[in-house]
Amino acid sequence: MQIQRKDFLERIIEEFAEVLASLAGLRKTRSYLAALELIDRTVGGIMGMNEEVVSMLSFESLRDLMAMDPLLDDNHRLMLEELLRERATLLRKLGRSAESTDMVGADNFEAFSGSTASTSWP
Repeated sequence: MQIQRKDFLERIIEEFAEVLASLAGLRKTRSYLAALELIDRTVGGIMGMNEEVVSMLSFESLRDLMAMDPLLDDNHRLMLEELLRERATLLRKLGRSAESTDMVGADNFEAFSGSTASTSWP
């Protein structure tokens, strides 16, 4: 059973690393809309939702759905935290501050892991 779990975790890490690498490339070219679409698609994939639905949900709705999903483990929650952080930054870059504020309230991300790290977009 341990070997299966290790393989599963390795696959999750590899997939997430690919997404982060793609986001870094999009950040470099300032392709904010494409990055936002990638984030929504990835969050949707993790949560088993359509990316269009993800793009319409508030932070609170996503957080509540995550809390109710018994299949999401801490690894997935940490990945979702980072993706939602990136999403909020992108929304600000796109001039959609009201949506980004909804996602990055003072204590919002502590609901996931207590982390306060953030990625900087140019």
